Amino acid sequence: GSVANINAIKSGALESGFTQSDVAYWAYNGTGLYDGKGKVEDLRLLATLYPETIHIVARKDANIKSVADLKGK
Repeated sequence: GSVANINAIKSGALESGFTQSDVAYWAYNGTGLYDGKGKVEDLRLLATLYPETIHIVARKDANIKSVADLKGK
């Protein structure tokens, strides 16, 4: 996946790989999943293949009707 590919690029095991944009951002900036692990600044974007659409789902009894309802959950 994304993290494995970035870690393999960082270690020199791969020259390129696929990743999600959020994971690449975290790695490059040393935030998110890469907080405290150091920045991976040798990354370069080669291409955007397609926009990534996500779906947010919740249990019916969770009383979540909008993204705003996720605050504090």
